[in-house]
Order: sequence, then C-alpha cells, then structure tokens
Amino acid sequence: MAGRALAAMAAMAMASAGEEFPGRYVIKNVRTSRRLVSSSWGFFADARGPITEEHLWRLQAEGNNSHSIVNAATGGRVLAQSDMDMDQGFFAVAAGPTYQDQKWQLQLQSDGSYIIANAKNGRRLWTGPESLPVSFGAAAGATTAFEPEGARWWLIDQDRDRAALLALQLRSEAQSRRSLAARLEEQEARVNQLAELSRPLCDACDEPWDWQRSLLLAVLLLAAFNWHLRRQLRRAQVPAKDAPDSSSPGLGTDFGHQVVDTLTQEKHLRLIKVQCPGVEHGDVEVELLFNGCHVRIERRASCGVPAASWMRRFEFSPQDGLFEFREDQMRLEQGFLHLIFQHRSFQARRIRFPQHYALSATDTDLWWEYPEAKPAQDPSQ
Repeated sequence: MAGRALAAMAAMAMASAGEEFPGRYVIKNVRTSRRLVSSSWGFFADARGPITEEHLWRLQAEGNNSHSIVNAATGGRVLAQSDMDMDQGFFAVAAGPTYQDQKWQLQLQSDGSYIIANAKNGRRLWTGPESLPVSFGAAAGATTAFEPEGARWWLIDQDRDRAALLALQLRSEAQSRRSLAARLEEQEARVNQLAELSRPLCDACDEPWDWQRSLLLAVLLLAAFNWHLRRQLRRAQVPAKDAPDSSSPGLGTDFGHQVVDTLTQEKHLRLIKVQCPGVEHGDVEVELLFNGCHVRIERRASCGVPAASWMRRFEFSPQDGLFEFREDQMRLEQGFLHLIFQHRSFQARRIRFPQHYALSATDTDLWWEYPEAKPAQDPSQ
C-alpha cells in the first residue's frame, strides 16, 4: 500500500509540474484498445487496421498545464463544448483560433496512463465497447454512462516506441523454440527406443557382433544430433536485433521515409511510408523486387514546390521472412506514399500432375482386335 501511495504521489507531482510531449502519439484506450482517429471519414475511435498518419496526434502546450490535441494528418483539434455530454458537442476542427474548450489537461496516473480532461468544463475523453449506443465521446462528471476505466489512455510515441515489433519478434522466437523442443523430444525418444532394442541382444551375446557395433555407432550419432539441437535451442534464446527501421532517416523532411512493422488481426504487415508533398499519382513508379521494391518518384514543379527526382531501394532481409506486396492497399494521400507488404510463411507441399488420358495407355496389354480378312475379288468379274 505504501508503494502504491508513493507511486501515485510521484505521478501527481509530475503532472502538476507539467510535461513536454515532443513526438507524435497514438492515443490508445487502456480498456478497449481503441485509438483516436481523425480522417476524411470523421473523428472516431477504432481498434482495427494498421497505424497510419490519421492515428497520430501532436500535444501542443497551451499554458496553465494544458495542451491542444492536434491530428498530424488533418490538423484537426479536439474540442468538447460546455453543458453537453458524450458525443454531443464533441468533434475535431482545423480552422480558427484555439479556444478554451480546445485545451486539455493530461492527468498522469500511477500506471503510466493518462486521464484527458477538458480544461474549460472538465469533460473527459471516454470510450467503451462498440456494442453500446454511444461508445465514444467526452463524458461529463455526472453522466450515468461514465466508467472510470474507460477514461484512461496510453500515450504511445509512434516514432520511438517499438513495443509492437518486439512482441512480434518474441512470438517468432517462442515459436522457433517450441519447434526445436519438439524435435529434441523426438530424437530423445528414438535414442531411448534404440537403447531398449539393443539391451536384450547385447545381454544374449558374450561378445559384441559387428552389427551391434553399428547399432552403437547409430546411437552415438543420434546423441550427437541431440546435442546439436540443444545448441540451436540455446541460440534461439538470444534477444532479437533492432527493428528494420533503425537506420531510416525518419519522417519530417522532403522524401523522408520510415519502415514500420505492425500486427493486424493476426497478420504481420510491413508499412513503407514516404513523405512526398506535391507528388501526384502519375509521378510514382514502384518496381517489385524479391522481398522488397524499388521506388522512383519524379515530382513536377508546382506553385511553391520545386521539381525533384528521388529513388530508393527497399530490400528486406530473408531472416525476417518473405513479404508480399499488397498492390490493392498502395495509396498516395495528403503528401504521403503508403506501400504495404504482408508477411507470408513458406508452406512445403508436394505437387503432381493431374491424371491425363492418352491413346497409347493400353498399347502394352497385348490385346488387339483386327477385322476379318475378306476374299479378294476377280477383276474380270
């Protein structure tokens, strides 16, 4: 209890002192895992799909320990009007000055999450299960639908956080260890079986025969293979390497790019995101390579944007697996080019030709029928 009290006091002290948020953040609900989104479809909270520019938010300091929540893609600022509740008077607006109802106080909790309350009227960002009639909004303190658990949010710095990638790597390492452990148990069972078979034969003979020596050699070979599998199992427990985007120059500059891994409905996706303002669809050319692609952009000059030529070769290591380009999800919007690859696991299978019919199939059964010979006719008749 004393430890929790100290943690809570430390969190309150940090919150009162004010915090700086220099990055771009995914705002994710602790209870439902739904993320704040602002796009052409509107302002909502959703837990599906990969993380795109519409999921990222900037927290700009507005004084008095308050911040405005600004979407990185649309520039929309979240606001909650007074004397309203839930989804009423709750939306994102990109125009006009920053009024008091567009400022929010981020209250740090003991577990590292935040309660995001409006600086003017105290309404809190809240989300619940999508089965509710109203499952997302800014809840007033007196509303009966308000649940404290749905008002806590994680702030995840997408440009720095690697939690999703590390989880994916840990899952792959665990699967590899399980496979090696299964093979190890199989080899141990074979060694024990051979030992049981050789024991009565050796007991019945005073001197070992040559075939007994061969059997002993086979047991030793299996033991050596068993040791090799154990060594591979120990190597599989080495921590994974850095993420594939560790050498990327990052976004924020002309033709800056970033490679991000994400998990979506048990699918491993790899997203290439290129910042290319002023580029039109006809300026982009993508050449597919083995486990990657070559991107070429020829930007034409327009008002305030100079002409530019840029190319980049993206190749993924075979150790990461095979990646298939999803042409149907390639898109260019709001100055960003999105290229998505999906991880494909190799599946071993046996292929045979289907059954074909051939006229010569029965030529070897020595069963032929010839028409009976007719007597030759006399030409004079």
